[in-house]
Amino acid sequence: MDTNELNNDLKIDLNALHTEWIKQPSLYMKYSSLAAKAQGERDRAKERIDVIRAECDNDIREHLVSYNCPEDKSGNYKPTEAWISSTIQRQEKFQKVNEEFHSANYVLNLLQGAVRAFDHRKKALEMEVQLWQGNYYSSPVDKSGQVVSVAAEKVADKQRDTLRRRSQGG
Repeated sequence: MDTNELNNDLKIDLNALHTEWIKQPSLYMKYSSLAAKAQGERDRAKERIDVIRAECDNDIREHLVSYNCPEDKSGNYKPTEAWISSTIQRQEKFQKVNEEFHSANYVLNLLQGAVRAFDHRKKALEMEVQLWQGNYYSSPVDKSGQVVSVAAEKVADKQRDTLRRRSQGG
């Protein structure tokens, strides 16, 4: 999974909320589909582990000598379940499919996180629209309706305060 692409897809252009809302469903579907595919791959990897485990188990039980099976005091082979399990885990083909499973699980976890992030993105879009509707991004205007900068308004307030104090004799 390309995390740079994901980060770009998660970004919100506050100057184009209408297009961000249009993109949201398709982006959500894109990552939901990728997560579903990743879950399928992870499940197939788990099945491969089970098959390899069974094959190794059979091979070990059939060839105890080859796997250096421990013996009891009378010289008979004594394959315990714990010994068989640990012998399976040391097999290269088992380790390979186990690593494939862990890699597939990692990708699935990332993609499930991406889907949750798009839920958060949706909520962020909703909140941005509410801010916009509440004129959060508007500019201050004076009594005549002219847009003024906040800095200019502060300067004007200071000047009015100074004039008020002077006119009151202070």
